[in-house]
Amino acid sequence: MAERIHDQIPTQRPHFGSEEICAIREVLDSRWTGRGGYVDQFETEIKNRVGVEHVIAVQSGTAALHLALEACIELGVAKPGDEVLVPTQTFAATPQAIINAGLTPVFCDIERSTLNLDPDDAKKRITPDTKIILPVHYRGEPCNMDEILAIAQEYNLWTIEDAAHAFGSTYHGKPVGSLGHITCFSFDHIKNVTAIEGGAVATNIKKVADIKLEDPVFATTCPI
Repeated sequence: MAERIHDQIPTQRPHFGSEEICAIREVLDSRWTGRGGYVDQFETEIKNRVGVEHVIAVQSGTAALHLALEACIELGVAKPGDEVLVPTQTFAATPQAIINAGLTPVFCDIERSTLNLDPDDAKKRITPDTKIILPVHYRGEPCNMDEILAIAQEYNLWTIEDAAHAFGSTYHGKPVGSLGHITCFSFDHIKNVTAIEGGAVATNIKKVADIKLEDPVFATTCPI
């Protein structure tokens, strides 16, 4: 019997040019490898690119989702046990963040053509305990945000977007990140923009940004 050869075909591989390597060296030389001027600059550039008032850089996209949900609880938008509508087609981190925030994921069907959240199915699953709708821009393709935002307004839901793969995407000419209440980005090594690891929370709501994310209750992140 012929020996089977286990060749691996990579589906993605990050590329770093001389500019990126130079920027990394500058960060290391500055000895500010956590919170520092480069992070402030990164947040400002995200704000300018997305068109929002507030951006908070965090450890990962998972952390961004978790912190966004914790912020909703802190502000009284939801309480532990309340329901979050989420598509069945997503990475494990999406329901993990919901569960780790003490909320209940309610899985909704996806559209066959886009693999994104089906607004019609999501609407059928709304109960008095539903407080948040969490669409995922799968593969960076924006969801049907017109219908999702209309549902959110009709049922007084907050919209938290999982835009882990959608930094730079637009919806009807508007950048993803400027549409719902809160948008969560990821910048890990397989994303189209990477910081090796990292994420960001983007919002136009000042009371969300004003929550002290460095406090212990908001500093925890769920593993991926």
